[in-house]
Amino acid sequence: CFFIMPAAASAIALLPHGVAHRLCAGQVLLDLAQTVKELMENSLDASANIIEVRLSSSGLACIDVLDNGSGVPPQYHASLALRHATSKLSCFEDLASVNSYGFRGEALSSLASLAGEPLRIVTKSAADPSEDAHELTFNHQGVLTSTAKAARGVGTTVSCTNMFARLPVRRKEFERNAKKELAKCVATLQAYALVAAGVRITLTNNNSSLLACSGKGDVRDRYTEIFGAPAAMALCALPDGITACDGAVTIKGLVSRCDVLSNGRGQANGLSRRGSPDRQFYYVNGRPVDLPRVARMVNETFRANAGPGSTGYPCVAIEITCEPEKFDVNLAPDKRKIMLHFEDALVITLRGALESVYGAQKATFERGRGSNTSVLSQRQAFVSTFAGFSATQPASKKRAAATASEPPPASQGAFAGFSATQPGAKKMRMEEE
Repeated sequence: CFFIMPAAASAIALLPHGVAHRLCAGQVLLDLAQTVKELMENSLDASANIIEVRLSSSGLACIDVLDNGSGVPPQYHASLALRHATSKLSCFEDLASVNSYGFRGEALSSLASLAGEPLRIVTKSAADPSEDAHELTFNHQGVLTSTAKAARGVGTTVSCTNMFARLPVRRKEFERNAKKELAKCVATLQAYALVAAGVRITLTNNNSSLLACSGKGDVRDRYTEIFGAPAAMALCALPDGITACDGAVTIKGLVSRCDVLSNGRGQANGLSRRGSPDRQFYYVNGRPVDLPRVARMVNETFRANAGPGSTGYPCVAIEITCEPEKFDVNLAPDKRKIMLHFEDALVITLRGALESVYGAQKATFERGRGSNTSVLSQRQAFVSTFAGFSATQPASKKRAAATASEPPPASQGAFAGFSATQPGAKKMRMEEE
């Protein structure tokens, strides 16, 4: 046995402010996606309806977020990037009724601490549009070091240069995984673009567009804009008027269909189901959140109704609305992990709604199986519809549409014998004649 003798006790002392600040900032802003998310939420809290995210070199060189929100009045410029400076809360009890995305006052402070260059913010307040905009510069402690007049409309622009330069290990990982980090950033903005009605959100990298959503219409319209028309057609709406907790909680949204878009082998086809849960979006009062228990139930219910041996993940966009005091968002720095006080009721209610939707789809499909012609007509109708969209879709979406339109193998039950590529097809037609 080996025993490690404890070292002599070190003196207990307070960390210097700069060290403590950098340690905490590293927990608030974990990566590119988290950085952009925090700035996006600031813009949404400022009632912006146009938000532009501009990246240079996948965010390695510069991150710019521009909005047309309410801006920041001059009297608050000095405290803008100080840690825990916020307009959302005045006491802890206010947390029970907070309706904003942010409330801790940590995002800009953390950004100033982790950026390689001083943080630059240009803002013009809607309270006095006749006043000039101001360009503000903050040091790594979030202290305002310079102010100058600038030209821009009402709103705010935040510019961050050389993110994570002051955390060498994280910076090296950021550089090594730049493409993966950029993909996570795109997925994060897609989640907000889906739920932010009336907000135009764009994302560019080196002036190349990665996301453009007008914010018009309902969730299905925005889903179509982001992921394409064939993907949106593979979704069905939950029944209207779903409630839980005696009407205190409302549920609405879209889920993958389980019937006509299956490839017959229970495998992911890119439209109604995916190989990963990358298109599963859950919202509580408009906030994108992670709900592991709810997601597990949705996946199990979908697979059970999609057929024996079904795999993959359904596409989901479910919005839950309730009073702020019915959930706790103050669990993790990124605010995606929350505690629902009504999770049991939510799971039971949502499972019942899904069973109702999928039961109706399966009943319709089974009735159609009584007539081979009817089933073939249904399938051809979907294939021809997708083919009409493929000409305007990117190459990846064309491949997905082509996959959906491929003739099924002869083992596909009711579809067997209808494929022009199967030897039995000609024999069947000759026998019918």
